[in-house]
Amino acid sequence: MSDLLQLLEGILGHIPDGLTALKDMISEDFGAGGSIAAIILVVTIAVLIIQSLINIIFKLIRIVILPSVALSFFASFFLSISFSVALPASVSLFVIVLLIKN
Repeated sequence: MSDLLQLLEGILGHIPDGLTALKDMISEDFGAGGSIAAIILVVTIAVLIIQSLINIIFKLIRIVILPSVALSFFASFFLSISFSVALPASVSLFVIVLLIKN
């Protein structure tokens, strides 16, 4: 238990002074259990934020980037429009599709 608290103290030792004061207050008021609960809360919130960012990135790749490149390629191949002209227009189109889809 003390090793865990030392590890948590090492991790939390790198945060600014305001958060250090909050950590000390939680340790004094709630003890080791409160510190562990606060760490679990912070890690859970961080995981949820990272998960949301990954979800947004995958949606952008799947719904915007890949179809835009494919549409621009087909437009440049079949309609003899420059790829660099067709790409911004197709990205704009698929961004609107993404906004409507969500």
